[in-house]
Amino acid sequence: MTNRPRPRYRRRRRGGKKPFWRNLRNPHYGERVYILLSAIPVLVMIASLADIITRGEHEVKNLNRTLLIIIVILLPLVGSLLWWAVGREYRRSEPAVGFGDPLRTEAIERRLADRATSSTEAELARLEAEIAQAESEARIRRLEDELRQRRGEPTPS
Repeated sequence: MTNRPRPRYRRRRRGGKKPFWRNLRNPHYGERVYILLSAIPVLVMIASLADIITRGEHEVKNLNRTLLIIIVILLPLVGSLLWWAVGREYRRSEPAVGFGDPLRTEAIERRLADRATSSTEAELARLEAEIAQAESEARIRRLEDELRQRRGEPTPS
């Protein structure tokens, strides 16, 4: 046996790629990790802002959309977590069914019926508001006529 000094590190594998734990000894490895870890909140903030802006007003709950945007910009990680946890309205997903499946046609008919009732209810509410407006205008005309009669002014015809 020869008394050769042991190499300080093992030689590289023949594949040329160092094992993962060898990168930990690299002096620049920590800088890369910090860059990666600091990029995560920025990406989450950008995704949250994009989701807040593209959502409809009816899909945002608990806070005003403008206030949510300000919170996400000022406190990126906390604001983003608030948005994804309590500020967003999640839709109920319907089970995936085949094209000719009767469940699919029932779901479509149910959605159309919901739209029809909501539009009918909206129409009824609009008509009731119109009737109330007409009644208030008639009451105002009647009171104006009474006032003219008390003053002795002629009533317009």
